[in-house]
Amino acid sequence: MQAAPTEALKQSMAPKVGLSSELPLLASLTFFSALALFWKLGTGSLMDWDEAIYAQISKELVQGRDWLTLQWAHQPWFEKPPLLMWATAVSYHLFGVSEFSARAASALSGIGLILVTYSIARLTYGKSIAFFSGLILLTCYEFLHYARLGTTDVMFCLFVYLAIYGYMRVRLQGEKWWYLVCVATGLAVMVKGAAALIIPAAIALELAFDKRLVATLRSRYLWLGCLLAIAVVAPWHIMMYLLHGRDFLEEYVGYHVIARAATSLPRHSHGFLYYPKLFIRFFFPWSLLAPFAIAISIREINRGESRSRILLLLTALTFGLYSVAKTKITWYILPVYPAIAVLVGALLDWVRNAYPRFRYGVFLIFAIAICFVGALLLEPERFLRVRALLDWDPLYHKLDYPIAELARLDGSNSPAGRDPLILCSDYETPPLNAPLFYSDRPVQQAFVAHKPFGPGAARYFAAQKLSDLVGAEKKRIILRKELMGAVVSDYEVDQLATADSLVYAMIRRKSGRYPQPHTSETSIFLRSPPEKSEFIAKVDNSGVFKLLGDDHVIRVTDYRAEVMFDEQNDASSSVKLVIPAASLKVVGPKLPDAKRAKVQERMEGPEVLDVAGFPEITFQSREVRRVADSRYRVEGDLEIRGTLRPMILDVSMIREASVYHARGEIRISQIDFWIQPIAVLGGMLKVKDEMKVVFDLALAPVRP
Repeated sequence: MQAAPTEALKQSMAPKVGLSSELPLLASLTFFSALALFWKLGTGSLMDWDEAIYAQISKELVQGRDWLTLQWAHQPWFEKPPLLMWATAVSYHLFGVSEFSARAASALSGIGLILVTYSIARLTYGKSIAFFSGLILLTCYEFLHYARLGTTDVMFCLFVYLAIYGYMRVRLQGEKWWYLVCVATGLAVMVKGAAALIIPAAIALELAFDKRLVATLRSRYLWLGCLLAIAVVAPWHIMMYLLHGRDFLEEYVGYHVIARAATSLPRHSHGFLYYPKLFIRFFFPWSLLAPFAIAISIREINRGESRSRILLLLTALTFGLYSVAKTKITWYILPVYPAIAVLVGALLDWVRNAYPRFRYGVFLIFAIAICFVGALLLEPERFLRVRALLDWDPLYHKLDYPIAELARLDGSNSPAGRDPLILCSDYETPPLNAPLFYSDRPVQQAFVAHKPFGPGAARYFAAQKLSDLVGAEKKRIILRKELMGAVVSDYEVDQLATADSLVYAMIRRKSGRYPQPHTSETSIFLRSPPEKSEFIAKVDNSGVFKLLGDDHVIRVTDYRAEVMFDEQNDASSSVKLVIPAASLKVVGPKLPDAKRAKVQERMEGPEVLDVAGFPEITFQSREVRRVADSRYRVEGDLEIRGTLRPMILDVSMIREASVYHARGEIRISQIDFWIQPIAVLGGMLKVKDEMKVVFDLALAPVRP
């Protein structure tokens, strides 16, 4: 049996004016939304991760005939449901394959979300607040950013709020609106999978607070609606399981739902306060009013008016669940912005009515906010410091990424070719996604000497040695400029174009012998016995409660240092250092034994060094150059956790009798090696990113 709606909600449903008087508001809101979201939508290359992946999958849908099994690089892809990719493929059919077409479905969903937000605010508070709410969401940087990207998030939010709108209609106009709630929930599942469970969770909590949960569960319209939702969701999921079985479940559910909640992806592990900090920056300037808007809403609820409670519950669930999850990514909290936009709109309308003398002040606030957001996005060069503080990208002045520019050139040079394009780097694995889309050919990753490490699934990171991919036949390649010196000795390189730090070229192996290591008669081979050397790293604490923590001192107890040293010829000098990761030991007299053991265990675990997966830390020099009588500049590559980074050491080389002492220090950023500095208490006590390493290596001459 349906419960009677509250008096406040009944009154909000009775518009003071007819629909015709709202048409100018709706038309202007729709026009400005379309202008903000579609203007220059096709400028700038696709972002090299999710956006390029979804665009490529959609392209392969158009090129092939199988619209059931999504494919990326012509291999089954089980990470997300297909609704966004289906919509993008339709956009390709209508407008051709382009950046605009890849983003059109998301931008159109953004307009829909603005109008649904308007409708929810209209239903809850009235038309003036509805218009305010739409404007607030339209001037939210984070919403604009993702509505102009070809990703799943804005389309997902559209169906979330369509379901919330349907639920509000259930309370006011009858149980048949459960059909809209359930169908919208099913569509949200088809966009983003298990994330859609936040809809029934928020509605169930609202019903429980209102003491209507049991009565609602007896509604036949609810269960008929659930059957409709199953009809939307089940066919594709059942067919995928029948076609692919356990492979589909392990990736679709096991990795992308359970693993992301229980463990953190590389570079996506953050403190408990990560999302509130993002909210302040990306909802600015409205985030300054959000606490007051939430307070006013809570006061209404305490007085018995429950009209905004579902919006507060949705906000609290989104913040709470994703703050607890181990993997934290910026766009996970996108569903909170429409709800807070409605509440802030209600706050401003309350101020306008409660304090008539501030009536025009409210409009002035809107004018200032719109000018502020517009100026930062339309004139980015004039407000660099403000944009840097807020971490806003210039949405309407996007440029092509260098790798996308060169991959597009490669595709235009040979549009029908299927020979692979090679991406080469020794520092971090070059991403495949944008080059695959723009070159429209298979893409291979390569390295010259050191295999780089990249985060995520193996399908996106599978680098091979360049010598295994390139023979006598010419190949297409994009590589970093700093690798040219290492490549030209073994390969013929015909440079075709450059973009920033990248080179696009044709490459093939030279015929003849391989280069030999360069030494001279004056070279001395040195080794360092660990027991006669000092090798110490120090990591300090930071944060509000740094005085409560302990700075960590780490001693390297075992290593192998091999130095070819030539005082007369720098070109003959070289350095190789190998440190077993398990030889790093936490020391420090202030640390109790139990705490030291706990820190040691965490340091060796997967969050930091991952000793089991990456047992060695290595440094290999590329160039040694004397800069003063006994001082040398050593340029080389440091590898930690399988990640290679260029590093420069300033070393003093002092001879004492028959022993040389190599002394110096180096500062290392943990984040550069995909190590997220450990933080507790919501980041109020954390380890600094920078680690200082001091060394004094005793080097004795030996026979090589």
